Amino acid sequence: MTARPLNVVVAGGGYAGVVCAARLSARAGDDVSVTLVSDASRFVQRIRLHQAISRQEPASAALEPLLKGIKVVTGTVDAIHADERRISSGGTSIRYDRLVLALGSRTASPGIAGAEDHVHPLNPGNVEALRARLDVLAGREAAIVVVGGGLTGIETAFELKEAYPALGVSLVTAGPLLSGWSPQAHEHLERRFREAGIQVFEGTRVHRVTASAVDTNLLSIPCDLCVWTAGFAFPGLPRDAGVAVSEEGKVLTDPYLRSVSHPEIYAAGDIAWPLAPPGHPLPMGCKSAMPMGVQVAENIAREAHGIALERFDYAIPFHCVSLGRKDGLIQFPDKQGRLLGRAVTGRWGAWIKETVCKSTYWSVFLEARGLPVVRWLKTGHAPG
Repeated sequence: MTARPLNVVVAGGGYAGVVCAARLSARAGDDVSVTLVSDASRFVQRIRLHQAISRQEPASAALEPLLKGIKVVTGTVDAIHADERRISSGGTSIRYDRLVLALGSRTASPGIAGAEDHVHPLNPGNVEALRARLDVLAGREAAIVVVGGGLTGIETAFELKEAYPALGVSLVTAGPLLSGWSPQAHEHLERRFREAGIQVFEGTRVHRVTASAVDTNLLSIPCDLCVWTAGFAFPGLPRDAGVAVSEEGKVLTDPYLRSVSHPEIYAAGDIAWPLAPPGHPLPMGCKSAMPMGVQVAENIAREAHGIALERFDYAIPFHCVSLGRKDGLIQFPDKQGRLLGRAVTGRWGAWIKETVCKSTYWSVFLEARGLPVVRWLKTGHAPG
């Protein structure tokens, strides 16, 4: 037992940070003091942003009532002073014994001509602007171009077409859709695109966006609203603080999810890159962020109690994508872990996807009330 409570600061109010704070507070009790620093006062469910912009279910919940009994500081983390074991936020210095970096990721800046004036990245801070623009376009014939062929781009295209059927919707992607998924999944997705009337341009790179068009390497696509979902960017704070990071800015961690350069700093979620099995690339998003957040919480609690740490072991359960409100696509892995197993589609797929979305919020709610409900599949062969 420690002589005084271990002072833990969790930086980031997304899936990894929120569930980490919740599990740690419940697991370690008086042996730790937990402070969550978030740049928003609400827990934003990023997996529902495509619904939020079309004015469907709310994508956020107030943090303080959700994280009952945990100190929440609303503010941006401005700097990490690793040598002094403190962070700066809004002119305030917050000291820590252990720091959890759960800073997440954002849609990357397009870096193309016209982006600043005519591109709308799908990030939490842009939801209201996108809603307002869609309200204007809904009353007339208009064209929407979604850029990005990942799961978020696919979901956004279907959600917008379903919510605004009179609008023309196109999806532009530089690479193939659902790379590595089963033939069954590809056939279902292609059929659904045709049925929905969504134009798809694969192998197409955007190099300029204007007020009326998205210009690509192959053609110019008429556009009244460009929604950008392509690529990810990671906060530069760890790199600036001298914490070891990958080329793209992810925090390099050991098997316990501790920084390889600063063992008093843990990382979880999109910003973490474990250097040992299960290793990189872990799937980004809540499916891996919440298990990582819980693993970090358990290891810090073990530190506080003088118990040996546990290595992070993770196996991908499945990938899921919504295709509007009445259809979904769930891709299971095969015995070798490849995404070539069974695919569940249609209403059953939609039900599974919606259940996953709802479970993220309720998992945090229950974790904060002492019920350890977050579980995940493991490979069973993490190195000892």
